[in-house]
Amino acid sequence: MDGSPRSTRFSVWPLLAAAAICILLSAMVLHASCLRNEGHLAYALDDAYIHMAMAKHWVVDGVLGVTPEGFTFATSSPLWTLLLAGTYALTGVSVEAPLVLNLICALASLVLVFGVLRRWVPSAFMQFIGLLMFLYLTPLVPMVFAGMEHCLHILLILALFFLGVELLTAEHPAGRFRHATRSRLVLVFAIAALAVMARYESFFLVAALALLFLLRRRPWPAVLLVLAGLLPVAVWGIVSVSHGGFLLPTSLMLKGHFPLWSSPVAIVRALGYTSIQRLTSQEPVLYALVVGAGLALLHRSRRESFWRPRALLPVLVILGCLGHLQFAKTGWFYRYDAYLHALGIVAILVAFCDRGARDLWTQLRRAPWLQGVAVIALALLILLPLHYRGKAALQETVPATGNIYEQQVQMGRFLRAYYDGASVAANDIGAINYYANLQCLDLWGLGTTAIAKARRAGTYSTETISRLTQERGTRIAIVYADWFTDPILPEGWRSAGRWTIRNSIVCGDETVEFFAARQEEFPRLVDCLQAFSDSLPPGVRETGRYRKP
Repeated sequence: MDGSPRSTRFSVWPLLAAAAICILLSAMVLHASCLRNEGHLAYALDDAYIHMAMAKHWVVDGVLGVTPEGFTFATSSPLWTLLLAGTYALTGVSVEAPLVLNLICALASLVLVFGVLRRWVPSAFMQFIGLLMFLYLTPLVPMVFAGMEHCLHILLILALFFLGVELLTAEHPAGRFRHATRSRLVLVFAIAALAVMARYESFFLVAALALLFLLRRRPWPAVLLVLAGLLPVAVWGIVSVSHGGFLLPTSLMLKGHFPLWSSPVAIVRALGYTSIQRLTSQEPVLYALVVGAGLALLHRSRRESFWRPRALLPVLVILGCLGHLQFAKTGWFYRYDAYLHALGIVAILVAFCDRGARDLWTQLRRAPWLQGVAVIALALLILLPLHYRGKAALQETVPATGNIYEQQVQMGRFLRAYYDGASVAANDIGAINYYANLQCLDLWGLGTTAIAKARRAGTYSTETISRLTQERGTRIAIVYADWFTDPILPEGWRSAGRWTIRNSIVCGDETVEFFAARQEEFPRLVDCLQAFSDSLPPGVRETGRYRKP
């Protein structure tokens, strides 16, 4: 990236070994998941099926929406939905497509990280350790089984920042670039646009990279980088607004952290205090990552110029973490901030591992004992939270797929068998719309713009639910009843029964309840639930009216 010498010997074994471990671990998780789920492939999040449903309806029905009824901007990753749709168009609609695409993106990320480590970490053994840390701490394999865009997002973010940092550290007088460098700039702009299309919070990282270009006195690349990041937002926003939706995806409008300017305290929070408060009080893992990046920055800036990759990458990690905490969520099966962990792990490895493992150990042994103890203690304080996160993610992946299989997938199978093509209300809309073709009223608002607008306006009420269900001729509802305390569900709805799973990790509630939205529908709903009962997995506990003699 800045002309530093590469390793004198090139060995590909670290990459091959890490890739083999990634494939083997994925195969083991897949095998365990299929055993857990009666031989069926299931993903760890219902949101994965939202993308699959949208891609399916685009290919089969010519409609980019959760249902065949019309366009819905229910995804903050248009790129992943487009990629799935393209795959379905070529190979047919299948439940395996997200798994295969994610595994390809995970392996491509390992290749990219290996290329970076080979340039900056001279020891092949340390390269292998770095790849294992990247694989385990991100955590990459659980992201494969999340079934969503996060492996693709990690790949694009890493490519964006490694190329961007290379351009930032290139020495060109008066901000001028050679032809080859201009070609790389165009590539960076393209990757920036794709990264934002992969996940909208990428724009904050694009803005951080643009800020560094400004500080480097290269204004035009900074401006064009911001415009490249804004382009997909504008294009998809125009499409959405033309269909009556929001400028941003519905998921962001309902779950994003938007700044308020109503008071001096709100202004202070909007200008960055929120991110600092969340970092120090709610996010111990990201706090450890930021501390590690800060130490890496201090370590490198004392030894070389600030405008070198070993120093700039930790800066981007810190800016990325603060920007994400200011505007976006974390958690929810480790996925929202996985790209920050990927970038942070590589940045810290590049900053510190400029020697072989033996040289590092020798240097530590020769240091004063107090300094050695302090270094080891700091390393443990940084790595232990990341380790616990990676371990928990691996341990929870198979149970999480079991949760989705026992609840959302069974809901989809039930609706496909007895209510295919019917008007149905629900609050988890992924698997049911992938497995069945429905006229779906999303009571949480993600796939129904009218409810999303009512929620944002503070006018969402029981009357809203009654009116929309009557207008759409809704026959039944499958919901988490405990979610509806304000507003409550309509009084005329009759509960026919409940399915309860055990040890829920990723589901919104352990119990999903079936309601007849019209009195005349109640006997048929009871009969259908009774007929479907024998095909439910043994881990599902059934209660309610249809179970009574």
